[in-house]
Amino acid sequence: MDNTVSNKVQYAGFWIRAGAYLLDLLIFMIPLSILNYIMINIFTSVTGLELGSYEAENYHAHITQKDAMIHSVLQIINSIITVFICKMFLTSKWQATPGKRFMNIYVVGISGEKISPKTAILRTALPLFVSVLFILSMNFRTAGIEKNLPTPDNNFVEEIKDIMPSTYDYFANSALDEVDIWRNFLSVVSLSPEIMNGKVTIKDTVTNLKFYESLYSEEDIEIIEIMLEEYIKLSQEDIMAIQQHVVGMATETIADILKILLVSLLFFIVFFIWYIMAVFTKEKTAFHDIVAKTRVIKGRP
Repeated sequence: MDNTVSNKVQYAGFWIRAGAYLLDLLIFMIPLSILNYIMINIFTSVTGLELGSYEAENYHAHITQKDAMIHSVLQIINSIITVFICKMFLTSKWQATPGKRFMNIYVVGISGEKISPKTAILRTALPLFVSVLFILSMNFRTAGIEKNLPTPDNNFVEEIKDIMPSTYDYFANSALDEVDIWRNFLSVVSLSPEIMNGKVTIKDTVTNLKFYESLYSEEDIEIIEIMLEEYIKLSQEDIMAIQQHVVGMATETIADILKILLVSLLFFIVFFIWYIMAVFTKEKTAFHDIVAKTRVIKGRP
């Protein structure tokens, strides 16, 4: 195939390429997930550290800055592996990834020639680079939300000493080491301000909690009930301190969530423009096709 017959080539459009991409995603996801699991286990075995979001026995897992960093490194490693796997397929006699081969579409140069390893790497790495940036951003944004909540990593114990000095000893004996208990307790306090003015009883509040079994275990509810009984005995100063703490956490968390939504929208717009070009351009080229000087065609080249 050369430039003299290029007008007879049928270029692959957006939807068939999207289908091939989804197939590749499914095909590569399983081995890469297994590899990711192996790397995590090697890391934890060598360092002795536990990653919060991978604690299978802890339902309420926490994502810390440490977790975000490790996950990001693993994501970068997976992306590099993916680039070289795709390079291997695109420069082979297939001239296509498994998903593209199944859909009978192939990647060629602008003159119909087989692409070089350098071109294959460039073509694959461009969209993956943007995807990795998005994932890294989400990792650290999520960790940013976690830092606003009571976790073992943000000196929450010291904060409790400051905001509830009159009952610190009692709470310490009850559940101070159970960070999730404190999260749940503060959530209940923030959602049930009526407890203080007598409009809602502790019994009613605890009864309502029992409807959320996935969030609160029976043991959690028992401890929260005891904590609420102590809470209503606090001095006005302590109560105000707790309420201010809850409002502060909520405000910062909402701000971080809005940032996540904004970043997500930005990346969605970038990818939409990136790939929608394949609908409107004459040769059905997405942005990475233009940069790498490749084309995706239907049928064997």
